Amino acid sequence: MSLKQIEAVRVFDKWALGIHLSPSGSVLVTGMNGEVVELDQSLTEVRRWQAHDGAVNCLRVIDGQVWTGGGDNLLKVWSGEGLEAQYEGPKKPVTSVFINGDDLVAQSYDRAAWVWSLSAPSQAPRKIKDVASLVQTDSGFYGSPKTGSKAGDIGPLAAFDLASGSFGSPLFEDGFGVWSLQDVPGKGLLAFGLDTKAYWVDPVAATRSELPWHSKSGAPHFRVLADGSELYFGDGKIYHNGKAQDGPIKGLYCAAQLVDRRVAIAGADGQVWVFEVD
Repeated sequence: MSLKQIEAVRVFDKWALGIHLSPSGSVLVTGMNGEVVELDQSLTEVRRWQAHDGAVNCLRVIDGQVWTGGGDNLLKVWSGEGLEAQYEGPKKPVTSVFINGDDLVAQSYDRAAWVWSLSAPSQAPRKIKDVASLVQTDSGFYGSPKTGSKAGDIGPLAAFDLASGSFGSPLFEDGFGVWSLQDVPGKGLLAFGLDTKAYWVDPVAATRSELPWHSKSGAPHFRVLADGSELYFGDGKIYHNGKAQDGPIKGLYCAAQLVDRRVAIAGADGQVWVFEVD
């Protein structure tokens, strides 16, 4: 089984950063230019709006709401009618968002985490310094601390306690630290280590196994498809069910699977590249 590229749909002049399914089943594509573009399942444009002044760095659908974090340091909540709420506080662009009970959590480029209370949205957020990477799982938060002023000054992967803002004991005796983490339900954490290798990590059992990955410049993007097959990609390569093939361009950033089982991947050239599972 492999992926066959069948078309490319122009959405932006360049830099389509993400692609996601909305609560209604439409397709949301995020851009470096701060726009979110809504497409139908045939990938025909329905509407577009300016979500942020600066790149839309992250988009998540949580409990039927669309959350975006942007290069304008803001976190926003959207509905079909428009902007529902806006959260301020970070001094650098927002890169990720999580909800944990009443806590709204965001991470920013300056390696800090910010925590708001959903029940008191007007209150200023609590800032937690020195958080280099962070991810939320069913068993809690995990990440690596920032340990110095240089980019590579990153400490060992550990559980993270949101209430105290502190990291626990290292998961691995060798001090394994990570640039980035992605939670994949049923698989574990997809980690890109300081050794520039990709790993599957079981944070509960504290085990890790290396994933075949060609690039030293960044982590793979991963998705489990509807047929159970595994897709990961980036830096000019696509791996599907363990088989590698060249991607249509070098910069491939995020994937969504459409209702007809086609796979759509957002690209650095501003297009959505569409594949069928062959």
